[in-house]
Amino acid sequence: MFLAAIFAIAIGLSFLETAANTYSSMIGPKAYATLRLNISQTFYPIGAASGILLGKYLVFSEGKALRSRCPE
Repeated sequence: MFLAAIFAIAIGLSFLETAANTYSSMIGPKAYATLRLNISQTFYPIGAASGILLGKYLVFSEGKALRSRCPE
């Protein structure tokens, strides 16, 4: 079930990225289409890294409380 959910998320993200790239290249002058695509693609790694850090903070924010529950 988890694998199917990951697969569905990957398909949705690929459709979203394809649509966003097309929209980004069409919204302004054709001469700057490549520049707009390059600028928009630079935000992907920033979002990926910040998402990981934010998720780590939200999931493991109570690390001390979890350690006290673990048997040694």
